[in-house]
Amino acid sequence: MVKGKRPDKTFRPEITYEEWIESNEKINMWLGQYDIVTLLNENNGLVKIENFLPDFVAEGALKAVESIPEEEWEITEANHTYEDNDIQHKFWSTEDAEAVADLRRVLWMLLPKKFPSFSAARYCKSNHIAKHDDRAHIPIGMADGEVEIYSREFAAIYYLTKDWKHQYGGQLMDLATGDAYSPEFNSLIVFRVPRDHMVTAVKTAMPRYSIFGWWLEQGELYSLENEIGTEVRFKKKYGISFYQ
Repeated sequence: MVKGKRPDKTFRPEITYEEWIESNEKINMWLGQYDIVTLLNENNGLVKIENFLPDFVAEGALKAVESIPEEEWEITEANHTYEDNDIQHKFWSTEDAEAVADLRRVLWMLLPKKFPSFSAARYCKSNHIAKHDDRAHIPIGMADGEVEIYSREFAAIYYLTKDWKHQYGGQLMDLATGDAYSPEFNSLIVFRVPRDHMVTAVKTAMPRYSIFGWWLEQGELYSLENEIGTEVRFKKKYGISFYQ
């Protein structure tokens, strides 16, 4: 486990959340303390960073995500099927809100040579994700009109729910080690893809907020063939088939 810098309790920020989140200089100065690839190499491919952002920034991020209009949240759900290679999951997400764009840029600056793909998530009571390993090949449209295939290389979850208790569920289960991670406010978990994991069902009416997603690398970094070799389609609108 890694802990970010934390000022003493008398600290008062000289700027607002909005000013900090728009300042590349401020963001880079803070993120400079983290070498994500080295941390992953030193921690068996998964690292948890407490106090990931300054406290006032985390508070501002939570308020921004909580203020996302209800109509911008979309339900993301599926039952497990071999035909479509879906794993059972259900939660709410959005990738277009302004708050998501701001935090996506912060996470991109953590690994600026990678392509960032991040969304906000809201888990309500009973929401969960079954066992999976995050492998995917993603078609990305280039400026010249060509489509290139990228792979999820690193996954991340930035937790934005305060006062969460273990009995509320919603834990990230790292199936590679058996460790369970509660969604601790202002903590970031990063791991290499593929890695088996799941999110346990939320047992409380209090929503669980996070920013989640991946840094992508160009090319096919791994095979997407499962045990039965079923060919499936990723986002049929792209017309690109792959194995997972």
